[in-house]
Amino acid sequence: MKFYLIFNLLMFKIFIMKKQILSLAVLLMGSSVLFAQGNTSDVNSQGVSNSATVMQYGTANDSDIDQTGQMDALGGVENIAEVYQTGEGNAAVINQRGDRNEAIAVQLGTFNYSNQSQGVGWSEDNYQYAWQYGADNVSYQLQRWDNNTGVVEQYGTGNYSDQDQRTLTNGAMGSYAYAGQEGAYNMSFQLQRGQENWANTYQWGWYNYSNQEQYGNDNVSETHQFWYANNSDAYQEGDMNYQHTDQWGWFNTSTTTQVGDGNGSYTNQDGYANMSTTTQTGDFNGSVTNQYGAYNVSTTTQNGVGNGSFTLQLGDDNGSTTTQDGMDNGSQTYQYGDYNMSTTTQNGYYNDSYTEQYGYGNGSTTTQNGFGNASYTGQVGLSNGSDTTQDGEFNGSETVQIGWANYSSTNQEGCDNESTTYQEGWFNTSYTNQLGSGNSSYTEQLGIFNYSSTDQEGCDNLSTTLQHGSGNMSSTMQIGFENTAVTHQDGVLNDSNTYQFGNGNGSNVYQFGVGNTSNVMQVGGSAACDGCNNPSR
Repeated sequence: MKFYLIFNLLMFKIFIMKKQILSLAVLLMGSSVLFAQGNTSDVNSQGVSNSATVMQYGTANDSDIDQTGQMDALGGVENIAEVYQTGEGNAAVINQRGDRNEAIAVQLGTFNYSNQSQGVGWSEDNYQYAWQYGADNVSYQLQRWDNNTGVVEQYGTGNYSDQDQRTLTNGAMGSYAYAGQEGAYNMSFQLQRGQENWANTYQWGWYNYSNQEQYGNDNVSETHQFWYANNSDAYQEGDMNYQHTDQWGWFNTSTTTQVGDGNGSYTNQDGYANMSTTTQTGDFNGSVTNQYGAYNVSTTTQNGVGNGSFTLQLGDDNGSTTTQDGMDNGSQTYQYGDYNMSTTTQNGYYNDSYTEQYGYGNGSTTTQNGFGNASYTGQVGLSNGSDTTQDGEFNGSETVQIGWANYSSTNQEGCDNESTTYQEGWFNTSYTNQLGSGNSSYTEQLGIFNYSSTDQEGCDNLSTTLQHGSGNMSSTMQIGFENTAVTHQDGVLNDSNTYQFGNGNGSNVYQFGVGNTSNVMQVGGSAACDGCNNPSR
């Protein structure tokens, strides 16, 4: 075992400590100390080449080391302190205050606890490491100004860890923390404030929970959790943010909030009560969320600048909501099986959206408001539905639905409108409504209770509706400018109405078998179309 090897080596070691002698008591405390049985230790060093090593072997271990600082005058300087303990009532506290700090505590079995703190005596090159092995582990480490590091590794039972790092200037650089933790009541929080932050938590099994907060400079944060009551929470504020959470099994949850600068974020959850929320506010936003199985839910909200976002959900009670506000919006959502559902809302600039759903409770709503709009929704099987609303500029939109209770509604308002809806089988329905500029529309429905209505208002109107079999019915209304409409129905309760009002009207209706009917009304060439989204009649 790692500890016993260290112990045997240290038994042969002669430890030499150089220091300014302030009193006989201080001199005596500067030596290496080895204990067994009723262990306890207290070492207090003050100034210049400090170092202290305590090694304790068995029963009610305890140890406490203080070393001071404030940039000499016989306090601080080359601090280093190490405590190694093996079995029973372990505890260790090291408190260092200034200069070349370092602290190491290794504890192996039973009531472990460690508490290390470095600075305020104008700390400098901090580094701390605590490794605990088995039973009621706990550890907190706190570092303040200068070049912090961190590191806690805990293996079994009551794990809990807490690191807090600060470097809010002076010698700068600073931050990095890693936690570890393997089995039982895991928990870990790490909070970093300034400079080259990075924090990394790894947890393995049982009541996992992790929380990492970083405030300013080159932030990164990663969390990996594996089995049981996973939960993660990360919050970063400013500079080169990036966050990454992996969770695997059981009560997964993750929440990531980043506020400004180079945001990123990636969350991957695997199985059971999944849920994820990502909120990013300003600058180069990104975000990818993958969820695989059970009660999936995902919500992504990004506000300004380089927005992106991609969500993939695979099986069970899927859901997904993506809301992006301004700039290079994107967004893709794929969902595969079970109670699918998706809502995407984007507001301004190069909007784009793409949603695919495959099987079961499908639904989808896409709303985009201004600029390079485009949208595609594809749905394959069961209770399909879909709404797409786009407001201004290069609108597009395509909806494909294949089987069961199909429904689609597309509404676009101003500029290079265009829409395609294609439905295959069962309770088909479709409405398309476009208002101003390069309108065009194509709707095709194939089988069962077909119905379609297309309404276009001003500019280069054109519409084609084809319906093939069963409760067919169609209604097309176009109001002003280069109107054209073609309706083609094939079999069973056909019916068709086409109204066109002003300018280059045309119309062509073809009906084939059973309850055919058709009404066409055309009026004349008196409507003018006056620019994008402003038909005047």
